[in-house]
Amino acid sequence: MTPLALAHQTSARLLRPAATAFVLLLSWETACRLLAVQPFILPPPSAVILRLVMDAPMLAGEAMVTAAEVVLGLALGTAAGCLFALLLIASAPARRWLLPLLLVSQAIPVFALAPIFVIWLGYGMAPKVAMAALMIQFPVALAFYHGMRQADDGLIDIARLHGASRGQEIRLIRAPAALPSLAGGLRGAAALLALMALGLWTLTDRLLHRWLHWLPDSHSRGASTNRLAP
Repeated sequence: MTPLALAHQTSARLLRPAATAFVLLLSWETACRLLAVQPFILPPPSAVILRLVMDAPMLAGEAMVTAAEVVLGLALGTAAGCLFALLLIASAPARRWLLPLLLVSQAIPVFALAPIFVIWLGYGMAPKVAMAALMIQFPVALAFYHGMRQADDGLIDIARLHGASRGQEIRLIRAPAALPSLAGGLRGAAALLALMALGLWTLTDRLLHRWLHWLPDSHSRGASTNRLAP
């Protein structure tokens, strides 16, 4: 392929999504203007862009915090998922005991555990990172485990004929063969982490407000009880 053809292909690949985004934004702006939609229901893109420019310093700081939560949650969840996958592939007893626990951990909604994590870890970054790690460790473990199970049986037989141990089999054959599956699991998990961080921030913020409103009432009830006590 000539450089001119390559440049044309690259520009076409970039222009298509840019043109699609421009048409969508223009349609959004036009619909808001023509239908007189209230800004609190659906603000036009021009108002959104203006607010982004005005609040850029504050949004940049908050974005850094969210990015740190996402990166830490992804790192911890990936480490836990890979560890669980290695335990599953290395030991049949671990597979019998650990796999049901992993399945049960995914049957419980993560947002239902948010109040418990806030009580245990406090209000801040720690509960969000813990919930993010809990959310992604299962898809990572499942993808890595199934990738290792699909390793080439011929290579495994040859390694066993040459006296390779179980650890060498996993380290030299199964784990490298599972890297594409692991990358797929990470790609799917990472796509949800930013949305999950926003949802967890909203949930924990509401929990904090309810807790702060509850504290004076609980203290007043406790004081009234103490006054009524003989």
